[in-house]
Amino acid sequence: MYPATLQPLINAMMQIQGPSLTGQLTLAKAQSVIGTWKLGQVLSANVLATTQGGLELRIGNTRVQAQTTLNAAPGQNLQLKVISTGERPVLQIMTADKQADTLPQAMRLLLPRQTGLPPLLANLSQLNRLAQAGGSGKQALPNNLLQLGQQIMKLLPGSDTVSRPTGLRQAILDSGVFMESKLAQAVQTGSRPQLGTDFKAGLLRLVRDLTGEQPKLFQASTESKPASLPSSPQAPPPLRGTPVQPQASAEPSLQNNHATVVRELVQQIESSLARVQLNQLASVPGDQTSAPLFTLELPVRRGNQADVFDLRIQRDSEGNGDEIEKWSVWLAFDFDGLGPVRTLISAHGNQVSVSLWAEQDHTATAFDQNLDQLRTNLDRAGLEVGRLASQPGRPNSDTLTKPQTDRFHPLVDTTV
Repeated sequence: MYPATLQPLINAMMQIQGPSLTGQLTLAKAQSVIGTWKLGQVLSANVLATTQGGLELRIGNTRVQAQTTLNAAPGQNLQLKVISTGERPVLQIMTADKQADTLPQAMRLLLPRQTGLPPLLANLSQLNRLAQAGGSGKQALPNNLLQLGQQIMKLLPGSDTVSRPTGLRQAILDSGVFMESKLAQAVQTGSRPQLGTDFKAGLLRLVRDLTGEQPKLFQASTESKPASLPSSPQAPPPLRGTPVQPQASAEPSLQNNHATVVRELVQQIESSLARVQLNQLASVPGDQTSAPLFTLELPVRRGNQADVFDLRIQRDSEGNGDEIEKWSVWLAFDFDGLGPVRTLISAHGNQVSVSLWAEQDHTATAFDQNLDQLRTNLDRAGLEVGRLASQPGRPNSDTLTKPQTDRFHPLVDTTV
C-alpha cells in the first residue's frame, strides 16, 4: 500500500498508539477470557483493590491483576480499551470524565512553564563547543558541566541522519513524545526500556545530574518560573489544532558563573520538558475523533548548533475495503539565510504531493527553481509525484486549519 520508505514509520506510529497521559494497565497474567478480547474493544471494569504496583480489577465475571501507576480507588468504575493483545494485554483508560478533568488540569500547569526549545539548544550548543575546545576561553566552567551539555547534543540526530528514511523514523520515535509508550511496551514484554537516545529521557537525566534530584513534573509551585526570556521570538504553545510554527535559533545566554549556569539550565530544561508534554497532550485523541494526530518538535543537530522542526503527522482518512489511507505531514523550520518555511506533504498510497511556503522572497524563488530536482528525487525514490508548488508568504488560515478531507482532488491545491 505504501513504499518501503514510508511504511516502517507508519507501522511504528500505529503500533505505539500515540502518547498517553490518561493511564494504561498491563495485565500481569493471561487468562482464558483475555483470549477473546480484540484490539479496540471497550471493556467495563471495577476496581476491587489496590496492590503493590497495580490494581485488582473485575472485568465481567473475571478478576484480573494489572500493573499500572494509575491512582484509582476501590469501587471506582473504569472504561478500558484494548490497545494490545497477547500474553500481557495492555488496556487504555478511556473514562470520559477522568480524561476531561486530567487534560485541562495538566495544561493549566504546563502552559505557564513552557518555552520553546531554541534557547535551551543554544546553551547546550555553547557547552558542547566549549567541551570540544577543551574548556578553553573566557568561561571557566567545570569540565563535568561541559560534558553534560555535550552528552545531550550527541543524543540529537544529525541532519545527515534525518535525511534517510530509517534515520528519520528513529528520530521521530526518540523525539520524547513516545517515551511513556516505550515504557509501557517494556512493561508488557518484560524487557528493558530503550531510552538511551530518547530526548525527553535525556533531559530528565540532565536535570538529575545537575541537581541530584528528579524534576517534579506537573507540580504547581509559586517558586517555579519560566526560563529567562530568549533573544528570539517565542512560538505559541503546541496545542491540538494549532498550526505548525517555524522557530528560529536563539543566542546563547550562559554567564561565567557555575551556580548561575546550573540554575538557568535547569529552568530551561524544565520549560522544555513542559513543552514536550504539551506536544504529548496535543496528540491525545479527542472526543470527536480517533484519527491519529502526532504533534512533535524535532531538534536536529547541524554542525555545532541545533535546529527545531515542528511537525504535525495526521491520518486524514482511513483505508476501508479498496480505499487507500490518506496521510498529511505539516513541517515548519527557520534556518539562517532561508527564513521561516512551512511545508505540506500529502500521501495517498504511493502518490505524494508537496507544497512549500517561504516568507522570504529569495527562498521562495530558490524553491521554485528546484522543483524539478525535487520531482526527480521523488521519482527516484519510487513515488508517484502529484502536485509540486512553491509560493511566497504563509499558508492562509483555512489551509492550515481546515479538515484535510478533499486534499487529493487535486492532491494539493492551495494558494496564499
